[in-house]
Amino acid sequence: MAKIPKDFYSDVDHKPFTHCKVCDCRLDDGKMPYVVEKAYKRTEEGEDLTLFEMALCIMCAQEQVAKMSTESRAFLQRSLMGEELMKRRAALTEEDWESNWKKECLLTNKTPKINDEYHIVGQFLGDELLEDQSPYLIGADIIEHIQENLSVETKEEWDNFGRQFYGPEDPQLKALLEDHQFVFV
Repeated sequence: MAKIPKDFYSDVDHKPFTHCKVCDCRLDDGKMPYVVEKAYKRTEEGEDLTLFEMALCIMCAQEQVAKMSTESRAFLQRSLMGEELMKRRAALTEEDWESNWKKECLLTNKTPKINDEYHIVGQFLGDELLEDQSPYLIGADIIEHIQENLSVETKEEWDNFGRQFYGPEDPQLKALLEDHQFVFV
């Protein structure tokens, strides 16, 4: 298995995440799989500003999924866990994923542009990628599609999660997130 790409390190200490954002269980001991998701906005200067980052153990990730409405769960199952995404992830894994996974959206093949939001997602066990689970990038078009198709109930649940676990200290980032719809991919 491959080591965690540095893109998935915490922006706080530039090391792999060690604890789940929700339940605070250890992630670095290799006992439970976990997911890391980081959201970025590409600035006019060409920099990628982190909007949020999180690591969730598989149990807490599943609990978040269970809190979604039935309609939202079904939509995300079709959109992000469907056969096409799995085929593309498998193809990426078979190729030189380490050079290619972050260049473009896995579903649209579009490269993030200036002012675009995009997310990177990876699944890990201890300090390694889960076998046959290359990380991937989800671009602005897909994020917008998700936002447009979630139920009000799910949007409220995700906003509550965002408020509970993410209160940016940086006033510039806080202003940027003021009207941000919190989305997991």
